[in-house]
Amino acid sequence: MAMDSGLDGRYFPQNREYVKTVDLAKDISKSLGKNIYLSVLLGLAVRLFRPFSKKLQKAFGDLVYKDTEDFDFCYCKKE
Repeated sequence: MAMDSGLDGRYFPQNREYVKTVDLAKDISKSLGKNIYLSVLLGLAVRLFRPFSKKLQKAFGDLVYKDTEDFDFCYCKKE
């Protein structure tokens, strides 16, 4: 569909809805039968110090692809 529309560039498969990394980690650990421990204090510290550290910004930054609503066709369509 993208090629038929004359679009160029790179396109990455994605779901319509976004997923939180922590929810994904919980689901993966559950499916593997493992326990995962999450720290509220560590999460708070990361949020507090992230603006001051390039490494924290890279490791815990928000990275999202272009919204699929911007296309004239259903990018997430499964055939």
